[in-house]
Amino acid sequence: IMPLLGRTLTFEWDGDVEEYDVAFEEEDDDDEVDEILLEGMRIDAFGAWFLPPDGGVVEEGDTWDVGVDAWNDCLEFGGDFWIDVEENGPPDAEQAEYERDLAQQMRDTSDGEVLCTFEGFDEVDGVEVAVISISVEISCGSEGERTDSFDDEEVTTVETIDMEYEGEGTCLWLVDEHRPLSITFELEARDTTVSTDAVEGDGEAYAIETTVVTDTKSSIEYRFEER
Repeated sequence: IMPLLGRTLTFEWDGDVEEYDVAFEEEDDDDEVDEILLEGMRIDAFGAWFLPPDGGVVEEGDTWDVGVDAWNDCLEFGGDFWIDVEENGPPDAEQAEYERDLAQQMRDTSDGEVLCTFEGFDEVDGVEVAVISISVEISCGSEGERTDSFDDEEVTTVETIDMEYEGEGTCLWLVDEHRPLSITFELEARDTTVSTDAVEGDGEAYAIETTVVTDTKSSIEYRFEER
């Protein structure tokens, strides 16, 4: 499920602190869940992540590096939408803090290149678009620790995640409307996760280490509509 589905967010500029205050347009019965969902939400210039820096003028064939922050903003545009499986329900505060810490580590450790190249102009459905090709090669990682209790046992899990991914994409920018028409990517990723479970209980203590390597291929497509 998506706890934010069907709800409206408002962003109000606070000039004193020079940032937006975010709130739900309508109130919900569970203020604690609302506070968790609102944390980390942000207002973005959707799709502008891959434009030339500082509004610079480019010619066909020119290439520029927008940096890993732009890529992370693209993956999480607008913030964390808390897409959960139905049986889990809304996040609790402890789990939210743990998962957001891992996500922030992924952002903070991101390293690599996001290169954009202006490929010229094209026409889509009778409208002129600027074509920007995007090449991505990034690595990042995180480490988290949590403790759970099961019957008479206490399990402390340390999880280390290393991610490497690369791919190619295209941004079609509507020239006259100053907004994107679409952004698409084809990505390949390798996720190496090492989990160490330290178990204590009934006078015994032992540890189990598991390493899982996952290779994936994925497609991402954003289509933007003016409403």
